[in-house]
Amino acid sequence: MVKYERKILQISKIKEIDMKTLIVTGGSLDISWAKDFVRTINAEYIIAADSGLKYIDKLGLVPDMILGDYDSVEDGLLDKYKNCLLYTSDAADE
Repeated sequence: MVKYERKILQISKIKEIDMKTLIVTGGSLDISWAKDFVRTINAEYIIAADSGLKYIDKLGLVPDMILGDYDSVEDGLLDKYKNCLLYTSDAADE
């Protein structure tokens, strides 16, 4: 599933930046449709949520942030994006 939203980030409580953010989650996704969609929105910030990372990879995108418990992501794929901002959750272990 692909979600698109406009997000306002506040930096040092001095300046606001209006940023187009693309959030890619797991689930079922038509890659052909997604490639066309991604070209039209010109996302400025990309977030891969958990298994959405595999779709990010298939779309040829580089996420700015990756978040999730990664229980459904292959180790090699996670290693490929190790330089991205990474948030983890131990929720799968509970």
